[in-house]
Amino acid sequence: MAQRPLRSKLPTDRLGRYYTTEFVSHLLAREMGDIAPQTLLDLGCGGGALTRAVLSRWAGVAVTAVDIDDTAEGLATLSRAGAPHRAIHGDAVRLPMAKRCFDAVVCNPPFTPLAEPAEDALFAEAGLSTELGTAPAAFLAKCLRSLRPGGLLGFIAPEGLISGRRYLPLRAALLATHEVVSLIQLPRNAFEGTDARASIVIIRAWVPTSRPYPVRVLDTHGTLSAPSLAYPADAVKHLDGFVQRPTVPGRTLGALQPSLVRGTFAPNLRALLPFPLLHLSDLPSCPQVFEVPRALRLTVPPAQHAVVAEAGDILIARVGRNLHKKVVLVTAGAAALTDHVFRLRLDVSLRQEVFAALSSVRGHQWLADAARGVGARHLPKGTLLTFPLTAPQEAPAAPPSNPLMDGIHWG
Repeated sequence: MAQRPLRSKLPTDRLGRYYTTEFVSHLLAREMGDIAPQTLLDLGCGGGALTRAVLSRWAGVAVTAVDIDDTAEGLATLSRAGAPHRAIHGDAVRLPMAKRCFDAVVCNPPFTPLAEPAEDALFAEAGLSTELGTAPAAFLAKCLRSLRPGGLLGFIAPEGLISGRRYLPLRAALLATHEVVSLIQLPRNAFEGTDARASIVIIRAWVPTSRPYPVRVLDTHGTLSAPSLAYPADAVKHLDGFVQRPTVPGRTLGALQPSLVRGTFAPNLRALLPFPLLHLSDLPSCPQVFEVPRALRLTVPPAQHAVVAEAGDILIARVGRNLHKKVVLVTAGAAALTDHVFRLRLDVSLRQEVFAALSSVRGHQWLADAARGVGARHLPKGTLLTFPLTAPQEAPAAPPSNPLMDGIHWG
């Protein structure tokens, strides 16, 4: 099968929505498994990629599509298809709809804030018992509220909903009331115009369970990784189970038992301290050795609890859009660090090997994939310790045949 782009040709619309590709939409429909729904809801159908995918996947299903934009292509697709399908123009979150009436629901929610908060009752009726003023949370609640017990939801969830701290109560309620069937982490280039990471999440409504579910990663070649298991009891903090890009067996950074600490001081304290601080912006954006500039070198004793970088330490950016490009080896000088920088300290016999791995093209790519968030991206310490020192095999120019991708039609 020839290589096809995963990135949508439609970056966004006047409502600030990002569209899924035909590839991702067909993958979502296939991930919903061997079901035969008679009724299906596409909530916020937008460009119609999910609408087309479900019509292709289930020939006999009666699809209802809803969108606030009366010119949405998804609505036009169902209008052309005719009965038994229904195209409804209206606010997907606030439109009155019967509860627990659909066999299946698919949804790619907008990632923007809601213009007006959703009603508190919506979350309670979805079994989530918590209100958040974001579109993904409100759309998730509306989807679950619309499903009959045992019905399936195919949902494209932004990274915040998967692992963000503010969504922790929502994830706890979700896992206590419904069953997560599977999760596929999408690559950052799945949406044009943003580097936001999202995941396909398949949920069985109103059937809570303690069974683990498979978590896989879709790479930029359209190939799925082998599954790992996430357990509901552990998935409240991170629904994806901390899954990062797949690696081959081998040593990890954590196995070396290094000293890995973040700097002590917030950047806004630099003007208040009697000694200078080395901040994220002081690190060069390329892999190289680094001599602490004289203006940043310690001239007076630092605070007792300060984290100080010295010759031989590896510095790694902890936050920032380009954090993956800021990996340096200190060769001279000493400086106190802000809390936007990690200090990695290793035995001298391991230093060059680890620095070479982190600052390589592969290392940069791994760090970019491991970082969380969109604008203010950050790299968790626990994730950094899983960095593989054994290089994975190079990905082929064209991906091998994948049974999950067979039969996918492209727009």
